Amino acid sequence: LFHQCPVSFFQTMERKPFAPGDPERITVPDRLKARQQQQQPASSCAKVRSGSVVVRVPARVGLCVRDMSTFSPGKAGGGGIGMALNLFATTWVQVDPTASEDAEITIVSARETVLRHHAVVFRTCLAAVGAPATFAAVVVNEDKWPSHSGLGSTSAAVLGLYHGLNAVLDRPFSHEDLRLMLACNYVEEAADGGHCVTFGYETTMTATGAHGGGCFMLDPKTLQLVARNTQAFESPLGGGLPAFVVVPDTKQSDVSSEMQAGIDAEVETLMAGAQRDQEEDEVAKKTRLFDTMIIPELHRGRTADLARVGAAVYELQHSGGKFVEVMKQAHGRAVFAFMERARERLARHLLITGMSSVGPSTVVVCRWPDDGHIGQLQTAVRELAESCGLKLAFATTVNTTGLHITAVQPPLRLAVVVGTPLAGKTTLCRHLTRDQAEPPRFAHFAAGDRLRAYLAEHPGDDDEPAATIRAIMREGAVEDRNDVTSRLLVAQLAQLAAAPAMQGADTTPIWLLDGFPRSTGQIQALVKRFGMSLSTALHVTATPAALEARAAQRDQHTRPDDPKFSARLARDQSPAIIAAAQTLGASVLRLPEDESTEDAAARVIGHLAQF
Repeated sequence: LFHQCPVSFFQTMERKPFAPGDPERITVPDRLKARQQQQQPASSCAKVRSGSVVVRVPARVGLCVRDMSTFSPGKAGGGGIGMALNLFATTWVQVDPTASEDAEITIVSARETVLRHHAVVFRTCLAAVGAPATFAAVVVNEDKWPSHSGLGSTSAAVLGLYHGLNAVLDRPFSHEDLRLMLACNYVEEAADGGHCVTFGYETTMTATGAHGGGCFMLDPKTLQLVARNTQAFESPLGGGLPAFVVVPDTKQSDVSSEMQAGIDAEVETLMAGAQRDQEEDEVAKKTRLFDTMIIPELHRGRTADLARVGAAVYELQHSGGKFVEVMKQAHGRAVFAFMERARERLARHLLITGMSSVGPSTVVVCRWPDDGHIGQLQTAVRELAESCGLKLAFATTVNTTGLHITAVQPPLRLAVVVGTPLAGKTTLCRHLTRDQAEPPRFAHFAAGDRLRAYLAEHPGDDDEPAATIRAIMREGAVEDRNDVTSRLLVAQLAQLAAAPAMQGADTTPIWLLDGFPRSTGQIQALVKRFGMSLSTALHVTATPAALEARAAQRDQHTRPDDPKFSARLARDQSPAIIAAAQTLGASVLRLPEDESTEDAAARVIGHLAQF
């Protein structure tokens, strides 16, 4: 393919940004088109149901692409050897089936532009197999490793979206379908501030690692799995073998700028690598290493000689396109020095080391020490990295199971009660939860009462989180720098969701959140944990005269830990919270300032009856 296309083809494809969801840029895999033509039974159709799932997709390292000349922007290929790691991108997906045809999928993620494109890809492919579905959804994604570090963060985020929607929609697609949907439509953020996307280079290694984990080998032209080994990477102590990820010792912003400096540098690197991979001696070397060493050992299961695999991977790091990949890094010489020293100084434990495509992360996979403790081994890797100008970023294990999908049932039903201080939020909540029939329709989650209760249980505790909570309540602050209050209150809500009474209930009460969230950051933390459970925001208002009168009365009888009304009012973020709730798909009910508590409660009951 590389020699059939002019150099300008690679550069032009990479440099043409387009709007997410552009139908002209979406490709439906041939196998899905064939399914529609064969008119397969309705079992393949999407059955939309209410529900939410959590998808955890493992990171991957691409130890070496077999042939860089077989892929290009918008066309997956390359093949080669990869490995899954127990670092996870986590995606929460919740679907609402009672939605109009044009209902949007709300996305909360650092990769929002990319995920928005793939949400349209998913719906397009549903229609292509004759399974159109109307639904609304909230998708919240986060990962634990930096983007553009060679660990597959973009693909992992997309796979979380795909597998989450697929699970809730009763699995209209197979894993292979989803892998090919990603392969045909892989995009990354364009360099325009996050508004557009552009085609990128994809090997499907992340998707392959997500389906079974372990160490695996892909064919460079067909993308088919050639070999996979999980047994040899399992630890006798349970889990996988120790794996350490080393990166340049520089600020992440510097790493990102190096990686994205970006598109031009990556295109240049891959083009140069493709040319090297086509040289006759390099083809012969890769054939020998892959076909006579790596693939046979991976097929041997538990008895595989991983040190032999590691020797082949190390030789590949100095060969063809892989050598170009490493040397194009700003820290390429340091990476080579680290791998060489690791083979010398960690020889007793080292099995495999190599830089992930297209860097800068370098992985070290070791045997478990005889005593089962990796503290000394981790220290040795850290010191070795530092001696080369690198640093240890993660100490983890090889993933041997693939992705995990967990159903979250029943979801909490949450309504945020928002308003300026003393607007009457607590009065409304108490009215709604008073004299209820069984099972109760509403439950009151009073954040201030819960924080005071926590401090009462830890009266002499000056450590976290008590010290931070005490300072916040004394000063009337909205949130703290380390999100102590947010994490505590979200954890308490999660405990309520997991309570036996909630798990066994046919219907769950709507929790009225009073005093939380108090900032846009806190509302995002809430949605990250509970997704579309946040269905409504109740906006309680009051006249300035009423607020003044209540403030004067409150200040006369204030608690020692209750700051003055003026200080609280100055920090009020109600308008921003309302705007954030609407952006996340929640409906907003505004309660007029001249409305009585009884009338407001009646309107709230009517409004929430639909959720």
